[in-house]
Amino acid sequence: MECSTTTHEGAPPLGQRNYALDGLRGLAALAVALSHCNLAVSGSAVWVLTLPELPGHPFGDVVGRLAYLLFPGDAAVTLFFVLSGHVLW
Repeated sequence: MECSTTTHEGAPPLGQRNYALDGLRGLAALAVALSHCNLAVSGSAVWVLTLPELPGHPFGDVVGRLAYLLFPGDAAVTLFFVLSGHVLW
């Protein structure tokens, strides 16, 4: 059985990858992993705190909650799946 090397219309030739999108996909995967680690370390109770309640909690909890701004796991999951669909298409 022969392997076909034809691509659909508008697709780059086989063997050519967009490394910028691959890198962005990798960063999204890393942000998801770091978000999960942050949740495992800080626990789920920290995630229901509002901004005025943060000063009364330990420094580690506050830093963990604010780390979500750098590693927003839910947005990174969406970005990862959208890029995966595009890159692997």
